[in-house]
Amino acid sequence: MSQKELIKFTCPHCETRLTVPASLGGIVGPCPKCVELISAPKPRVPSPAKIKSVDPPPVPQLHETKELPPFPQSRPYTRQKSSWIALIIPLSFLVLTIGVIFSVSSRVTPQNSVKPPHYSESARPIQVTQSEQPTPETVQPLGLEVELLEPDIALPPPENEKPGNAELLLKAREVLAAFLEARDLSQRRPLLTPSNRSSSDFALGILASSLPDHLTPDLIQTRSNEMIFEAYFSIVFIGNGDKNEKSVIIQIVCDPISNKTMVNTDAFLDSYQETLLTLSQTPTEKIEATTCLISYANFSFDDIPFSDKMALIEFHTNFAKNSPPLAKAYVARNSDVFLKIKDLGIRGEVIPCSMTLGWELQMDPERPFLKVLHLDSSDWTGQ
Repeated sequence: MSQKELIKFTCPHCETRLTVPASLGGIVGPCPKCVELISAPKPRVPSPAKIKSVDPPPVPQLHETKELPPFPQSRPYTRQKSSWIALIIPLSFLVLTIGVIFSVSSRVTPQNSVKPPHYSESARPIQVTQSEQPTPETVQPLGLEVELLEPDIALPPPENEKPGNAELLLKAREVLAAFLEARDLSQRRPLLTPSNRSSSDFALGILASSLPDHLTPDLIQTRSNEMIFEAYFSIVFIGNGDKNEKSVIIQIVCDPISNKTMVNTDAFLDSYQETLLTLSQTPTEKIEATTCLISYANFSFDDIPFSDKMALIEFHTNFAKNSPPLAKAYVARNSDVFLKIKDLGIRGEVIPCSMTLGWELQMDPERPFLKVLHLDSSDWTGQ
């Protein structure tokens, strides 16, 4: 069978290429692949003649396009001209840019110079006219005006550097030196603040005799308000054989109104006797009031009963933030005690205060924890 007697077409459903005899043109039947009903197109006899008649025309058209006038004859002249123009324009722009930069730098250089202005006694910045402002000389008076504004915008000196505080700090150092050099309680009594401790505690305690040898005291913090000035010193006492070193914080309280400067008695004894550390080491039914340095966190993740409802209180040995805690205690997050603690300062800040602490033994005897029972004072002075 010749190709003239065949019909080639594509199935409209599955797009399979099909070839059938010309005698089946126009007959409806199933597609051999998708079995959908399709109809083969009828053969068209004139189509081959039309295809042959259409093929020759494109050939002369292609020859005609080749016979168009050649453009390359004018291109050499055009390119040569455009290259000179393209070269002149950037060079002109470069020259202008260099000129602008040079003029700007010549004006900026006198302003940045640290040399004093070359003015006579009669020539003052106020006498400079508007026409003289573009000249370099007018920039230097502006620098003098800026220097006059510096005292107004300068930050105030730190509180510890105020003249009044400097005198109080000097007095605090003198009282501390006298306290450390005293040999018995009678010499220290005038230097001590009132205390709730009994007379027997004083008579049998560390204050009744000479203090151990110590290193040079370090000033670690000062706090002040309108009524009082506080200076905190860290002192390392050295025991026998330099084996029993003990770091103690001593607070010196200065009252400008009564002109009294004294050592905080209870704070010194709490620090020297390690009241907080002793209480936190062993669960006991004892309740203890003590001065301390604390920081707080709103949440607790420790293994204690109802930890999801507890806030964390950490005790420190100095004012350094993020220092390892000496001990931990806990308090209910929704309690009035914790709300008062939050009023003392921001979270994570080390704060001096006085607290009453005790062990929680009833909630879960297998997991006892130290609990904050009461906030006695917002500082170490009992205020």
